[in-house]
Amino acid sequence: MIRTGKGMFNLRTLFRIRGSCFFKSLPASIFVGALGFVFKLSGQWDKDAEYFFTHVLTNNSAYSSLSVLIGFLIIFRTQQSYNRFWDGAKYIKVMQAEIFSTGSNLMAFCRPSKAEPEKIK
Repeated sequence: MIRTGKGMFNLRTLFRIRGSCFFKSLPASIFVGALGFVFKLSGQWDKDAEYFFTHVLTNNSAYSSLSVLIGFLIIFRTQQSYNRFWDGAKYIKVMQAEIFSTGSNLMAFCRPSKAEPEKIK
């Protein structure tokens, strides 16, 4: 359960550390930033790298292929998580039905008998 303070936009909620994904994403963002910095420096010092950055990376086919691949992966993972959600919801309903059936059977079989206790044993 997410506990928030009073009001919808509480600054304490915005800057909290517990439950934040900031520290999990920080190493990846530092790596990507350092990689961009290295690419920028290598483009200024090396003429072959400058050609790569000005001509090869400006070609749109690489970006469109990457976009199609990432889009396919996102759609596949979303569909898989959607199916898992509905499977879980179905199993919860089956479990509720089994619990109800168990409870109703328990109530049906525990009704007091009019027979003598010696005959029941």
